[in-house]
Amino acid sequence: MFENFSPSTMLAIKKYAYWLWLLLALSMPFNYWMAQDSAHPAFWAFSLVIAVFGIGPLLDMLFGRDPANPDEETQTPQLLGQGYYVLLTLATVPVLIGTLVWAAGVFVAFQEWGWLGRLGWILSMGTVMGAVGIVVAHELIHKDSALEQAAGGILLAAVCYAGFKVEHVRGHHVHVSTPEDASSARFGQSVYQFSLIHISEPPRLL
Repeated sequence: MFENFSPSTMLAIKKYAYWLWLLLALSMPFNYWMAQDSAHPAFWAFSLVIAVFGIGPLLDMLFGRDPANPDEETQTPQLLGQGYYVLLTLATVPVLIGTLVWAAGVFVAFQEWGWLGRLGWILSMGTVMGAVGIVVAHELIHKDSALEQAAGGILLAAVCYAGFKVEHVRGHHVHVSTPEDASSARFGQSVYQFSLIHISEPPRLL
């Protein structure tokens, strides 16, 4: 779909399209609001998961590959120097932490969920924190600014994955694709096998 767009047009579109992450966070209060008067509140608890893992891949197929990335030597330094992108990433911290705390309150207070609805609510909030929180945190912990690194650490701590901040930078990037790297799958290992092993292993800090 975007293959015929010029690189400059795509970069301009993506500059503002990055704010679409807000849709995931805002969908949580929207789904709660819809569930209150619904005969099937559990559906609304699961609706974000359904959208991300059901509709998301279809949209990915429709839009196709991104034809443009900024040039590493000329455009990337200019983009990094813009405060706009710092604001874009740092804004995720108060929004996501606030949404997480609010969602925890809803989980306790809204009795109409039932066990199925509560499961869906947990998975939906986990999807928000994973799809946005961990992805943005990964970018932030690579920055030179102490503020951005701290923000990345806060997001990782919020998903009980604080060790990633150290393991990723001092472990993965040092030992990438070697037996010492806990974040690299072994040859022939499926994503499911790797995920089970990686999640169960403690982080390797050095």
